[in-house]
Amino acid sequence: MKLKSEILDKDDLIQEDLFLRGVKAFNERDFFEAHELWEELWSEYNLSDRIFVQGMIQAAVGFYHLFTDNLKGAKSLIQKSLNKLHNGSETIQWSKIHRNIDVEAFVKRLNICLEKLMVISDCSEFNLELVPSIVFTSKSNDG
Repeated sequence: MKLKSEILDKDDLIQEDLFLRGVKAFNERDFFEAHELWEELWSEYNLSDRIFVQGMIQAAVGFYHLFTDNLKGAKSLIQKSLNKLHNGSETIQWSKIHRNIDVEAFVKRLNICLEKLMVISDCSEFNLELVPSIVFTSKSNDG
């Protein structure tokens, strides 16, 4: 018979695996796969940071739209992602470090991308080097 704590530990491992595989896919520019992995995490588990994960999903879908020449979709989803990852002001909604990710740097790069997206008329005009990577940090969460 398994103890409840053993089941929770297994769920924690599954959740961590889904999140990390999503980060790997995002950084490899496989935005559809990142979205799929994080969507499974978001929909299957009662996460304390559901809004954060949803913001990451929206970033992945936004860049998927960019890479599939859907400028309107890219603008919309990157904006929605930013709304989830920070509250629309200069203040980051999550701690600067969340899930060992430098959220502050990621949000800054998303903002740069959105600014560029707003002034172009075709996805081919976007400098793909601006697409952020998700960077892990050795710092602990700021809480």
